[in-house]
Amino acid sequence: MPNQLASAFRAGVSSALAKFQQINEGVAAARVRPGGWTCKETLGHLIDSALNNHQRFVRASLDGSYDGPAYEQQSWVNMHGYCDLPWSEVLAHWQRQNDLLCAVVERIPESKYGALCKVGADAPVTLRFLVEDYLVHLHHHADQIGAAGASPSQLFVGYSLEKMKQMAAQVKECVQGLSDEQVWQRSGDNANSIGNLLLHLAGNIRQWIGHGVGGLADVRERDKEFAARGGRSTADILGLFDKTIADAMQIVKELPLERLTERIKPQNREVAILEAIYQVVGHLQLHAGQIIFATKQTTGKDLQFFRP
Repeated sequence: MPNQLASAFRAGVSSALAKFQQINEGVAAARVRPGGWTCKETLGHLIDSALNNHQRFVRASLDGSYDGPAYEQQSWVNMHGYCDLPWSEVLAHWQRQNDLLCAVVERIPESKYGALCKVGADAPVTLRFLVEDYLVHLHHHADQIGAAGASPSQLFVGYSLEKMKQMAAQVKECVQGLSDEQVWQRSGDNANSIGNLLLHLAGNIRQWIGHGVGGLADVRERDKEFAARGGRSTADILGLFDKTIADAMQIVKELPLERLTERIKPQNREVAILEAIYQVVGHLQLHAGQIIFATKQTTGKDLQFFRP
């Protein structure tokens, strides 16, 4: 049975493939940024990354450690001449190499993830770090390539959804590590607990996106979000928050792009749908930051959400 990391690895490769399949030959020949690689060369770089990491994953799994060279990425890209190949051919090479790499990751024994790997002059890291870092690197360049073929409206919606997903996951991880008492703990009479903030976020998101964009009934009672002093379990309010986020993201995913400039009136304020989404994402980031800060103060733990 593939472990959790192997499942995430295959899902990450599938997500990247979906972005690459939206690119046509004209876009593929364009540079991702001025003076940088074309999309073909960037995807070629990802092929080279897969080739180099393939042997690292296999050798570390079989030998219990790895010590090998780094690779000079520009020279590799030049040597393979990716820019001279059709996009369909580069994409086919990438897909075959990553299908094979997924199969390798699914066969790495859990006991081998702690194997130390030294790449070039870098400090040793674990095999788990290499596998996780491969996905981070893949997503970084997949986003670059995907953006090259996207309209500004698609970029806005895609980035908004990504930030909502990221912040919601961090809030959930914070809250799941706290007791009911800690969730409702307040630092003073004029402060809000994490429980208050969760209720407030759920109310805000449903009102602006659920009601304003999706046409759901406006059932918000804002004052009660801050007046609450307990009485609801952590599982209950986290479930409300999760469902509200999921519903809102689904509404935004299904939103026709031509509606972004449509005027709506959530909270009795007339705004474009684009502004409503922007408001919700910013508001979520603001209070997610407060929840992260409060969690760190309460637990004294480094949550490691923003590791380089």
